[in-house]
Amino acid sequence: MASNLVTKECENCHQVFTKIVQKGRLRRFCSQKCSHEYQRGSNHPRWQAGPNKGGFQRKHQLWTPENWDDGLVDGRGYFRVCRPDYPRAYNEGYAKRYHVVWWLETSRVVPDGYVIHHKDHNKTNDRFDNLELVEHGQHTRRHNQPRVETAKVFHCCMRCNKLFSLTRARTNEGKYGRGKYCSQKCYHAGPHKTFSEMYEERICLWCQKPFVIRKSVLKHTRGCFCSTKCAAKHTIGRRWASRKLRSNV
Repeated sequence: MASNLVTKECENCHQVFTKIVQKGRLRRFCSQKCSHEYQRGSNHPRWQAGPNKGGFQRKHQLWTPENWDDGLVDGRGYFRVCRPDYPRAYNEGYAKRYHVVWWLETSRVVPDGYVIHHKDHNKTNDRFDNLELVEHGQHTRRHNQPRVETAKVFHCCMRCNKLFSLTRARTNEGKYGRGKYCSQKCYHAGPHKTFSEMYEERICLWCQKPFVIRKSVLKHTRGCFCSTKCAAKHTIGRRWASRKLRSNV
């Protein structure tokens, strides 16, 4: 990459500086601070000389409904217009056109927690009859509803023959049986497992009462007690027994 040193005078502070120039790009300022200070007022690329003496104005005039298309489209697809008197205008005096239209028609800005919704989902159609004030959460659900509906898959329950919906990401034909049953009740009552295959009958070591425990729980515990109360009593009894043995010795 070709590079060379160039000595030049700054256009803002008029100090001589030396910079490395790459790809033939010439520098006009000695620093970024001088660049920001110079590009203000009439030197700003978005401003131009106006009819008043020694003044300047924006490239876009003060927006009114008569000059509907006087503005620009931002990076998010919304139409911005020059309206510095709007209470929530940006630093440059621009604001979104549908916010300004709502403000002019209702004489109030959008309250906190609410947004303006385009009924036809067209961001540039800012007519007042196409705007609607909705809650922020409701507005998000409206825009996500088509995506959620397309991601749903409908299945018929193998137990009760009920039609239910399930997202594609959760559909699984493996060992968990997702997409086969509409609920946990139908899953446990389904023909794939019997009661003896899912549960086991045992006798509690403390109270000597029979109880039923799920076999999947036995992977993480011994299943010797019917409740945590009996387990605590058994532990305390063993401690007292060990203390008596120590005292006798």
